[in-house]
Amino acid sequence: CVALTVVPSEYKRRQLLENTPWMSDLSITVIPNGIDLNRFRPDADRGARARAELGLAASAFVVGYFGQIERRKRVEVLVRAAEMLRGRGRDAALLIVGAGPEDATLRRQTAALAVPAIFTGFRTDVPDLMNACDVVVHPSIGESFGFAVAEAMGCGRPVAAAGACSLPELIEDGETGFLFEPESADALAQILQLLQDDPALRRRIGTAARRAAEARFSLPTMLDRWEGALREVAESRSRAP
Repeated sequence: CVALTVVPSEYKRRQLLENTPWMSDLSITVIPNGIDLNRFRPDADRGARARAELGLAASAFVVGYFGQIERRKRVEVLVRAAEMLRGRGRDAALLIVGAGPEDATLRRQTAALAVPAIFTGFRTDVPDLMNACDVVVHPSIGESFGFAVAEAMGCGRPVAAAGACSLPELIEDGETGFLFEPESADALAQILQLLQDDPALRRRIGTAARRAAEARFSLPTMLDRWEGALREVAESRSRAP
């Protein structure tokens, strides 16, 4: 029989129980994924070099998205929010890092709305690019965990994420990041405007995000949780008749 089932979030646990009710009597343990915080860490120099490579001015307000470009990620919400910012007299340069089936559609949308955007495609230097951003946005409505959110937090970036799926489990709204109503470009634009207008707030949220990542998403923390879960299974089996 199955002695232990591990999922990375309470959201995934609920989803699993809803889709497979027969698992309700099994042991389902939530262990958040871990990230390499030595790689994903604040580094102003790496961020500055990445900006220079991409042709982004040091003074630019850069908003990044990291992940696949597909329907469930709702990246178009970010594009619409950037258009709203421009209508309010503010400029944001979008940095779209990733690839996927909606790539061409998203490029057409940014061109039609005249939203400044750099599409990098797949990259291996994600920590450098995250450090080049003032804010990282994750508008997805379908995440079992949300690696990009945890990685951006590790880099000390303030994150604005949709209040959907597992993402509210990663961020304490207003303290270690911001949550907005899923698919609401206006709500996201308000958060971006707040962060653009208040550099001190960006620094405070970014610092708190890094501390939260160290406490919750480090690789040693994840391994300790796995060791504890496996030890409980071994001990329960040793007690079985």
